[in-house]
Amino acid sequence: MKAERPTAKSKRTEWDDPGAVDALLRKSNHPLNPVVESIRALMRKADPRITEGVKWNSASFYHEGWFATCNLRGVGPVTLVFHLGAKPRDEDATGLKIEDPDGLLAWLGPDRAATRFRTVAEVASRAPALSALMRGWLKLRAAV
Repeated sequence: MKAERPTAKSKRTEWDDPGAVDALLRKSNHPLNPVVESIRALMRKADPRITEGVKWNSASFYHEGWFATCNLRGVGPVTLVFHLGAKPRDEDATGLKIEDPDGLLAWLGPDRAATRFRTVAEVASRAPALSALMRGWLKLRAAV
């Protein structure tokens, strides 16, 4: 069963808790937090149904399931991983295809891909392509 988005009167859930993401970023005090913030803003703009929360100790994004996670590790770039969530999938869910005319994705496995950003300007310059990828991933995810 798919989780429903909470109403204004209901309690926040782990998948609709931007305050938890804010707290995580404040606590980490990572120099690339502004890059994560720009990705968060882009997610909200790409599809207002996307919510966020902390999953896997990272800023993660949700729409009818977790589908993307921002990883901040060390001093390297912010890695945005698109995935199908944590629950196991049938073999049919492997070998996913998504349009990526700008070549942003690096496939990490048959069911997940990533793109990396070092600056806010880089996120901004790739915003149209990244927004299209986000929407495409949601459609792909809904089909498996």
